[in-house]
Amino acid sequence: MNKFLFFALTLFAIFPMFCKTTNYGDIIVSSVSHVYDGNTFVANIKEYPPIIGKNIPIKIRGIETADINNKNLSIREKAQRAKQFLENLLKDKQMIILKNMKRDKYFRIIADVIIDGQNASDALLKNGFAVPYEKNKKVSFINTNF
Repeated sequence: MNKFLFFALTLFAIFPMFCKTTNYGDIIVSSVSHVYDGNTFVANIKEYPPIIGKNIPIKIRGIETADINNKNLSIREKAQRAKQFLENLLKDKQMIILKNMKRDKYFRIIADVIIDGQNASDALLKNGFAVPYEKNKKVSFINTNF
């Protein structure tokens, strides 16, 4: 009985450590190397060591844009327009902040991206260059008008 009680109390004491979600705070992007597509760019973060913060891909949370490598020419053209829009959003900005960061299976940082106070995903959605991201749902950009 004592062993069971000890085991139960130990589990009860350490369980919250496994349930806690990590909050990395807000991170300021030092510079943008290049824009890959409409929802991904490569950046440098001086606060992180180079192995983690140099040339790190950042994916904007909550949106999906046309695929830059799609076989369909029309979709590739839409992807180029989305990429150009994001390049313009990021160009010569004073402050780019990453919030609510996570890693995805491709080692990219997925984050809410705030560019001089403006949410990047909201801007891409509002201007028709993106659709809301839905997990496990493939999006066709053939019938979109941007």
